[in-house]
Amino acid sequence: MPSEPLVFVKPPTALLLANRPFYHPDFTQDLHYEGEIVLRVCKMAAQCNLNSLTDIDAVAFGIDFTARDLQDKLKSKGHPWGNCQRL
Repeated sequence: MPSEPLVFVKPPTALLLANRPFYHPDFTQDLHYEGEIVLRVCKMAAQCNLNSLTDIDAVAFGIDFTARDLQDKLKSKGHPWGNCQRL
């Protein structure tokens, strides 16, 4: 049982809207980034046909930031090691 709660999500706050500035979070000293293609699915997940582009209603380019020091800490404990949001 982990001593701290762990949530594996991409929260709405992960989006920078209306030209808001990006800031370096204070909980990491090892921030990495990578470019990704972002697809917005326009239907509920249970109704999607992932073999069809008709369920995608928007495409964008995104930058995925990862706190590698936090990721490495979680990996060493056997936790999911993707993007993590602290509670």
